[in-house]
Amino acid sequence: EIAVIGGAWEEYRTPAKVRKTIPYTGDYQVKWQNENAVVCFHKTLELEITEDLKSLYLWLPEKAAENFKFPVKAEKVKFFDDRYLRIPLPATAGTYRYELPEADWFTPIRVTGEFDVAVTPQGEFKDFFAEYQLALSLPEAAKYTLAPRRTTLSAKSWAEQGAPFYSGEAVYSFETAETFENAGLYLPEYCGSAELLIDGKSVGKTKIFPPFRFHIGALSGEHKFELRLRNTLANLLECYAAPSGLQKPVVFEEY
Repeated sequence: EIAVIGGAWEEYRTPAKVRKTIPYTGDYQVKWQNENAVVCFHKTLELEITEDLKSLYLWLPEKAAENFKFPVKAEKVKFFDDRYLRIPLPATAGTYRYELPEADWFTPIRVTGEFDVAVTPQGEFKDFFAEYQLALSLPEAAKYTLAPRRTTLSAKSWAEQGAPFYSGEAVYSFETAETFENAGLYLPEYCGSAELLIDGKSVGKTKIFPPFRFHIGALSGEHKFELRLRNTLANLLECYAAPSGLQKPVVFEEY
């Protein structure tokens, strides 16, 4: 059926004849769709904030928070079907330590806000959760270093650029003035869904399978390119830190 109707293998039946390639070598401006998140499984939450942040919130599952006292008023919110209490935390630079109630793996404690995060494991790793073929290990403790959220990204995973637990959309934008008679844009080793816009106009269909290759046609002069990239919910729901975003620079191709 795939051979008849297309799908992931459609472009492999007629391979692209690429005459010239020009990798884009600059960084990308980025706009994030959602707040960043930290997923915490330890009773002690240690945060180091390097610079003042716009806002910071602690999300406690309602069941885990039944006998927990809050210094400020908590807001009742939902994360999918799970009920949480959303509590504002201090967002000024400094080191903070919070003692938290126990929460299970399916409804973990979260911290959200406009920040980049670096996770520093502490102590030995021990088995934490195992079900079917999924097995998780956790360090004895972890320290989370938060900094203001970056507005530019390079061609490597979000997990290496302050967003290991991020799930959602990020819009990469860049400008170039290449000239082609019959151009295409290729995303090497990318995994996720991708949509291309040139000067605000969509180019082709949203791609969900490799090869992530967009046919542009004739191209000259300076143009603004936008890539709307989306990953799965694995990073946020399963703390998977799967490779997300551009893994290598985008490549302009001449056909």
